[in-house]
Amino acid sequence: MTRPTMEDVAARAGVSRALVSLVMRNSPKVSEHRRRAVLTAAAELGYQPHAMARSLASRTSNIVGVMVSDLRNPFFADVVEGMDEAARRAGLELILNTGRRSATRERTALESLLGFRPGGVILLSPVLPASAIRDAAARCPVVLVSRTSTSPAVDTVNDDGELGAALA
Repeated sequence: MTRPTMEDVAARAGVSRALVSLVMRNSPKVSEHRRRAVLTAAAELGYQPHAMARSLASRTSNIVGVMVSDLRNPFFADVVEGMDEAARRAGLELILNTGRRSATRERTALESLLGFRPGGVILLSPVLPASAIRDAAARCPVVLVSRTSTSPAVDTVNDDGELGAALA
């Protein structure tokens, strides 16, 4: 079964593809009558906007790639939950991948995430070489969590281990 397209929605609603696009982008330039017709047709067909196509057309992305180096680490689960909550409030979507604490696997995971043309990438405690992280930062914003970087193109988020140990 093929996924319904904007053209399918337009045909069902009796409008142009361009109008369907405006409705899906929540443009104020559409009358309420036409908006309802398009949304009804989309619901009847089970239409879902194609996130990648939208990103390419607008040259922006609401996707944030997250590479978790170790899915078994409960600290990372809490971090990802917090990122997901913050991302949703900001209208962003997370795509997760794992590197399994292997530089080779992490490089593959990072390339896969970059293939989505994300608005940014967050790397949780990667074991990747610094050069791979710098290369990724040349393609989109990169944030490292629980790892430092000397590159001015890479932001980092780290805890204060000494203070944490003293408080414990």
